[in-house]
Amino acid sequence: MNIGLLRAGENYFTIEQSPVYSYKGKKIASVSQTNIETLRWDLKQHEAFKNHYQKMKLAEMISIFKMAGKLFAEEKIEMGSEKLGPEGYARMYSLSTGAPISVPLKMLNRIKDTFNRMEKLLEFQAMDGNIKVYEQGYTFRYGKKIGWVPRGRNLGVVTPSNHPFVNFIWTIACAMGYPVVLRPSLDDPFTPLRLINSLILAGMPHASFHFYPGPHTLVKEIVTLCDLSMIFGGPNMSRDYSDKKSVKFFGPGKSKIIIGEDYADRVAEIVDLSVLSMMKDGGRGCINLSAIITTKNARNIAKGIASKIASIEVADPVEEESIIGAFKNKSAALSINTQIESEINKDSIDVTASLRNSSRMIDAFGTTFLLPTVVLCRRYKDSLFGKEFPFPFITVTEVAYEEIIDAASGSLVVTLLSEDEKLYRDLLLCPDIAKVYCGTIPTTYIDFDEPHDGFISEFLFRTKALKGGELNVRKYDGYPE
Repeated sequence: MNIGLLRAGENYFTIEQSPVYSYKGKKIASVSQTNIETLRWDLKQHEAFKNHYQKMKLAEMISIFKMAGKLFAEEKIEMGSEKLGPEGYARMYSLSTGAPISVPLKMLNRIKDTFNRMEKLLEFQAMDGNIKVYEQGYTFRYGKKIGWVPRGRNLGVVTPSNHPFVNFIWTIACAMGYPVVLRPSLDDPFTPLRLINSLILAGMPHASFHFYPGPHTLVKEIVTLCDLSMIFGGPNMSRDYSDKKSVKFFGPGKSKIIIGEDYADRVAEIVDLSVLSMMKDGGRGCINLSAIITTKNARNIAKGIASKIASIEVADPVEEESIIGAFKNKSAALSINTQIESEINKDSIDVTASLRNSSRMIDAFGTTFLLPTVVLCRRYKDSLFGKEFPFPFITVTEVAYEEIIDAASGSLVVTLLSEDEKLYRDLLLCPDIAKVYCGTIPTTYIDFDEPHDGFISEFLFRTKALKGGELNVRKYDGYPE
């Protein structure tokens, strides 16, 4: 399979190619590489970047997304030099990322279902819930006309490879009218390309899509040349881009479960919720559980979780029974394993180690795995507490009541198991926590009708004062004194 660039929606193959390898080291595709000059030339052609609603009506956009969801989930879609059906796509994703094949297979219908709900999703994200605002550019608030308009002409996107459904986030921007300039991750060019070509086949304008595979040096150029950018990345990218007003950065989630004193004795319920939050989709997502904070019973909770996950066995990721993903880069797995081992000390205990029949890192099926791990930390300030790795890994610790908010800060999702109203309110008002769930709701629950690290519309749009509305210039006598 040979994957090319998309320049204004048209395939363009370059001489310079980069191989995509499977987790077993076999070449499975070649991907054209974008040079900086091509990127700069294309992105300076400003006429290509027209807001979608300058060309179509809202009803047409909604219809396109419904059709695109069906195409994505059910049909053969052009992927460079070949067409792939849904099962063929899922296999390529699993091979290239090491994720269990169940992850992309389940995602096919998730995309279809969510694209079918795009009208409702746009309504939730619109100013005052007025969905027509995308089309007309204004709404009314308390009888006053308020402009609500895009902050830019285009959106640069640097996509992830940890989970295919994360790509859905940038498609929301397309539905809101934004042309996209997309640099796919090195391991997963397949998901974004399948989404783009499904949307084009369903009727979206070709010129609204630019797809530029290439090295990490492209990221800086895209951020510089695009009006706005959306970046999915790790801690290194966070340091470079999270403070830029033109960039919406999605990084590590460090999602947590907090257990109040009134709930801490319900170990069985805590264990079931934690295992679900930890293990879903191979544990690679930013909303997978990273840490548990409790006021008591930490050791029993950690042991309960460890006893459930220690017996999980690995399988070849392309087999449907696979639960744990593979590392295509053995040196990366070794580095993570070494880091964990070096930071475990008398204050941190790997509770799963004594329950497994092997070490944490194993080789099987021609690849490398890290087995699910639970670490009991003595303090929340221990170096391992809350660490997020691309495999099922959690830490558990006990804290004093007054330390809970500090320990929970910096989380994408916090699930609270307690009826403590004060604690619930403190979490709600904490500016460093993006989502708060109360009750037995897994951290992996997601509904894009609700804010996910804020609404995307809050980043893509701005309000604007708007007076009058007639085309002719006329005198207005109602100016304030």
